Amino acid sequence: MEEKIPDTDSILIYGHRYTLADLNIALFLGYQPGDVPLLSKLADANAKSEVGFITDRYGIRTRTANLWPEMKPHDGAITGLPIPGSFHWETIEWLALFKSVLSAGDKYRLMELGAGWGPATVGSAVLARLRGIVDIYVVAVEADPHHIRFLRQHLEDNRLAPDQFQIYEAAVGVENGIAEWPDAPGTSVEYGNRPITSDGDYLGRTIGRTRKVPVVAINDLLNTQPEWDLLHIDIQGGEVEVLRAALDLCDERVARVCIGTHSRKIDGDLFEMFARRGWIMEHEKPTKMTFVRGAKSLEAMNVVDGTQVWRNPLLRPDGVTS
Repeated sequence: MEEKIPDTDSILIYGHRYTLADLNIALFLGYQPGDVPLLSKLADANAKSEVGFITDRYGIRTRTANLWPEMKPHDGAITGLPIPGSFHWETIEWLALFKSVLSAGDKYRLMELGAGWGPATVGSAVLARLRGIVDIYVVAVEADPHHIRFLRQHLEDNRLAPDQFQIYEAAVGVENGIAEWPDAPGTSVEYGNRPITSDGDYLGRTIGRTRKVPVVAINDLLNTQPEWDLLHIDIQGGEVEVLRAALDLCDERVARVCIGTHSRKIDGDLFEMFARRGWIMEHEKPTKMTFVRGAKSLEAMNVVDGTQVWRNPLLRPDGVTS
């Protein structure tokens, strides 16, 4: 059975009913009514409930034990359309995946930076497989060792062959190098870490123990394929610096970018950067922030990540419509 949204204490928007709790993210949808049918273009008729997993209508299986404690009561669920989102993404990130898959040719390429357990890495590959694409290659870059373990399990649980993916246990940066990374047992359910700089932790936390991780240069990563259908990046505030260093290669090789943002300044900087180069914004939601006096950084005031989805008209002149 699909998990259903209750009829009480809810509101109807674009033909879909939302609970009051959903409205925290649904009031600024970031998409239009005409985008919704895209999410039904692909589906797995054989998706079924399975103990130990949360399974969505596309057949993507996510191991419940690898998620945060609040997800445990949903073990065995089959989720419906991801509106206003799923347990890890809002609708516009799903639309980015769908548009990248539906506009791909006979092969599909994705890179996920700050991959965590690899929801974009695995999700895009499963969607591409549903579309009948055989030549699939996805790349995940993630620095946390706990998340790397979850990522490998997620790839295996969703039957990706070894020649269909590449994992880099590393952070991403402007140049190759070495960084200090928080190293504590709690990082298994912590998805807000980034390299520690000479100024300390960006959130102002006291980090008792760190580990050294390699940093892989963004341009080196992009150069590994002649074209990428989607670049998904969510690196807790480093998005502008990393993408600015790769703009020329993005123009040449990246059809779409989906960016998790972590402050209003980052929202604006990215908007200016891509708009000036002629990219087309397909979806966006600004970061939700709450002022905190004396916060270490703007990112430390972030309450809900923002998202931007941009299309490169040099590689994808036309958008995807329902």
